[in-house]
Amino acid sequence: MNAISEALLQAVDIVMDEKVSTLQYDKTIQATIYSLVNLDTGEYKVRYNGNIFSVYAENLNESFKDGDTVYVIVPEGNFSNRKIISHKITSHSLSAA
Repeated sequence: MNAISEALLQAVDIVMDEKVSTLQYDKTIQATIYSLVNLDTGEYKVRYNGNIFSVYAENLNESFKDGDTVYVIVPEGNFSNRKIISHKITSHSLSAA
């Protein structure tokens, strides 16, 4: 490969790395229900990586108990955003993954 082609490929790599690093996408984490805050709003406290924070049930007809493990959606990967409980993790949901 000649020097011009090599330089062009390196430039494309740099541009792509910069673009990919600025992408914002939802992140899904596994957290443990710590406590119920408000059943009417579906607000719970969860524990994740040693931190406790508020999340909200996506489905207000579904309730969770302390110790349940749940999937939590973190919009744009930003923990300052309102986080949503997608659903409870069960042995059945783990085997389907």
